[in-house]
Amino acid sequence: MVDQRAAHYAADSLQHITVVLDFDGTITLDDCLRLVLARHVPQWPALMAAADDGELTQVGALETAVGLLRPPREQVLQEFADAAVLRAGFPAFLERLRAGHGRAVVISVGFRDGIQAVWRREALPAIPMYAAELADAGSGYRLVLDPQYGDCPICGPGHCKGPVVRSLRRQGDLIVAFGDGSRDLCMAREADVVFARAELARLCRRETIPWFPLEDFARAWQTLLGHLANSSEV
Repeated sequence: MVDQRAAHYAADSLQHITVVLDFDGTITLDDCLRLVLARHVPQWPALMAAADDGELTQVGALETAVGLLRPPREQVLQEFADAAVLRAGFPAFLERLRAGHGRAVVISVGFRDGIQAVWRREALPAIPMYAAELADAGSGYRLVLDPQYGDCPICGPGHCKGPVVRSLRRQGDLIVAFGDGSRDLCMAREADVVFARAELARLCRRETIPWFPLEDFARAWQTLLGHLANSSEV
């Protein structure tokens, strides 16, 4: 239960909160893009192994696999959207954040059109999305990341989420990041508060980045309010 000191943040003190959210495996229970690629690209396991061994970046493996997709674009996007099951409490989390005049932003290498289809299906409030386009490339497709993505020696040129977060930070902002994978590490490095699960949680432990566990968004909301209330007393 959130006490009254914490609860007041939901009403009038979230206007300086910017929440940046990964989509696949964070907002959703599963990584929708990986599920689609595993279904249609036989080379996907080998590409993932190459990424794990450092021969490819994670996004590089995704780009190569997307280039090997052959189903019609509409089918790919529909399967992506169909695979998206929202993590418990997410719609209410967004509504509470909006009610407190905070803002939320999606930063994802998932397909923008697929994410937007999920948003429409779930009747979620519109928020900015820095996501990828599934672009036609003749016999296949290209994964085109949002131009706000930047360069990074780990993520690769034009593949890093960190610069997107920096571009979103306003004077006096508190950045709260939610992620689950290695592609979210640079986003977490830029944030003031981190909610992590799976691989990102392991990487945060390795880099001694303070983080809260992400189980569902109802618990995350209570944890965030409690953190804000405690921080205001310092």
